[in-house]
Amino acid sequence: ANERCARCLLLRNCLEQAYGFCYKQRIPALSEEQKKSQEWQPFLQTVRRIAHHVHVLRQVEPMLDDKNNMLDERIGISIAKECDGLLELLSDTEKRSPFAVRVYFAKLRACLLPMPGDSGQSPDKRKLMSKEALGVCDQLLKGDPTWPDSHHWRARCLVRLGRRREAREALNEAARCAKERGGEHIITKELFESMSLIDAQKEQGNVAYKRQDWKAALAAYDAAVREDEQDFRKRMDVELSAQLYFNRSSVRSKLGHAELALDDVNLALRLLPTYTKALVRRGLIYMDLGQYVNASNDFEMVARLEPKFAGLQECRSRARQWVLRPPKQNHYTILGIGQDAGAAEIKRAYRALALKWHPDKNPDNREKAEKMFKQVLEAFEILSDPQKRFEYDGGSEDARGQPTYQAYGQQFHSAHQFYGGGFNVRFRGPQGGHYSARRGPQGWSRSY
Repeated sequence: ANERCARCLLLRNCLEQAYGFCYKQRIPALSEEQKKSQEWQPFLQTVRRIAHHVHVLRQVEPMLDDKNNMLDERIGISIAKECDGLLELLSDTEKRSPFAVRVYFAKLRACLLPMPGDSGQSPDKRKLMSKEALGVCDQLLKGDPTWPDSHHWRARCLVRLGRRREAREALNEAARCAKERGGEHIITKELFESMSLIDAQKEQGNVAYKRQDWKAALAAYDAAVREDEQDFRKRMDVELSAQLYFNRSSVRSKLGHAELALDDVNLALRLLPTYTKALVRRGLIYMDLGQYVNASNDFEMVARLEPKFAGLQECRSRARQWVLRPPKQNHYTILGIGQDAGAAEIKRAYRALALKWHPDKNPDNREKAEKMFKQVLEAFEILSDPQKRFEYDGGSEDARGQPTYQAYGQQFHSAHQFYGGGFNVRFRGPQGGHYSARRGPQGWSRSY
């Protein structure tokens, strides 16, 4: 009777009660002879089993709740093994008990550790562990297909695997089961709302990006990233998280925030190391920052992963050329544009900077304004002419046929067509008169 009572408390998941019953009530009342007798051995075995289970769960459950453990892959693996050890001690009937459900949920959470991106866990290992967690959910649902928590965690596993449509179905099922039980599943509601918000903000950012409203796009992607980084669901959908960081990196590049753009694209690549679009983006950012060796390394990696990536030959050619012979002036940086800028973006950047640095607009700093204005004109002259840009980028004949170079030729007349064979700009002189500064084949000349 004592053994059955202790085992019943254990399987009902009343571990503290079982522990108290055994160690505070029954064990102290046993004599040494009784402890050695065969009659009491089943009870004593159950007592030792309860003590072991209590010890293990007192260790692993606080570890699962500790945010400091979210980055350590070894902790998740260790906890999953401990849970497997507990489950091996249960019979098939006992594996359907409330205690077994508690252990299954602990293993499930362990399999979803660590948080993607900062732990160094490989994508293959993350996928394997996520599939194992999904298998645990399926096992739980066999025991009770109407338990909302099981559907909720199944949704989390599916999100981790990038199967968002199925995850939404699982969340709907969790909400339905909770409603049938007369309540609302709060964590399911929060997760569903979070996923919807992220998807909506990402779409808003995409729309703003297409219309080149960089500030609106940045605000939308910022909101999506903030929601994605909430503690209880941080970066659950790894591919989506990488896309969000990549998109925000692209916008920050457009805004001229190269260092912040580099931070974002590095986060994307920590999540997905073979994300070719992100590797190209990082290579372009490295070019903007003058880190040509790093840029070349990224482009070479893309060549191994996806040799036919659009525009890759152009990027590789430019990086190789600039590693050997860095340009005296980075015309892209002067105009504040990316290496992948198109005709319209180059023209727009030139007009804004020409207005900003026009000497007539800077009477108190005329010398610097003239210098900057000439640099802007020179950068525009080179980058607006497809042939000159091709030569400046160190282009090869293989790269000339790339989509980007073809687009330059279709969208841009040369700078000489804009200015009739050269740049000829009229400035107001210091004494109120005017002079002209002209850039021709032999360089700059001034006439009054």
